[in-house]
Amino acid sequence: DSLASVLSMTEPIVDNLNDWLVLISETETNSDIAIEVLNDLLNYDLIDTGTLNIEMNAVYMWDIITAAVAPFYVQAKHSGIALDLDLEIQRTDISINEKKELKKLLILGDNIKLSQVVKNLISNSLKFTSTGGNVQFSG
Repeated sequence: DSLASVLSMTEPIVDNLNDWLVLISETETNSDIAIEVLNDLLNYDLIDTGTLNIEMNAVYMWDIITAAVAPFYVQAKHSGIALDLDLEIQRTDISINEKKELKKLLILGDNIKLSQVVKNLISNSLKFTSTGGNVQFSG
């Protein structure tokens, strides 16, 4: 009886902890999005004044996409939307050598600006997708 009593008390505690973890994650995601919006507004001002600097570097696009999409999984789940990242490098029907070559693929661009573009695409897609819908980012 005492074990059953302890277990019955433990389940609500675990549920509450899980709820708190989700809230913390959502708060972090929303904070990141708010910072991105602020950065976008600052960039618009720089564009208007003609002083926006773009730093061109060799960057790994796969890493930028993966990192930019990651914060949106919690938001998508909370909204009842399936968020799928479907990258060529993740495919199972290509050889290990092809994956190695894809992993080394570099593009020339500004990694911060490219990340902002991907985040804006995902954010807008989630905003305009109904519950039960699907957002898929392929590349």
